[in-house]
Amino acid sequence: MKKLLGSKYSNVLELIQETGKIPVRCIDDGDLEQLKNEIENLGYKCKLDPSADYLLAEKLTRSELIEALKEIGIVTVDSKNLQDIMPLVYEYFAETFKGFAADPSNEAAEEGLEAFQNGEYLVDIYFDENEIVYFVGKDAQHLNNEPRWAEDDYNDIQTEELATLLKVAKQG
Repeated sequence: MKKLLGSKYSNVLELIQETGKIPVRCIDDGDLEQLKNEIENLGYKCKLDPSADYLLAEKLTRSELIEALKEIGIVTVDSKNLQDIMPLVYEYFAETFKGFAADPSNEAAEEGLEAFQNGEYLVDIYFDENEIVYFVGKDAQHLNNEPRWAEDDYNDIQTEELATLLKVAKQG
């Protein structure tokens, strides 16, 4: 199914940012539900205002983003995508791999760092009640056998990163 925001309704996000609403009369029959879902996947909450015939959209608050992530529970990204979504977390893991590579008894660590930088590793990000927990592995099996690599308090993560994580989680 084609994304409506990228094609048919390309100016809707601009309209939402300026006014916080879209006239329902501008939305073709049958498109409302999909358009609403696409807008919500971008970190907005939507509701119909039947008295004014508008679809109202407002950005989720930080606490609403966190609650939505907790409901989802987990998202898995490859290490290259992690670099785009959470650059500080990516850098921490890259430094961890460099530490492994500096250990002379660890023969495969240099290849591991290169594979991580190339996006060949998976990162599970768990949204627990009080923290975000990360696991890193070569594949799903490896992830299951890995100890936690790191954890963050929700307060340590920028709101924009939380919104991007929610968008990735809803798309995946």
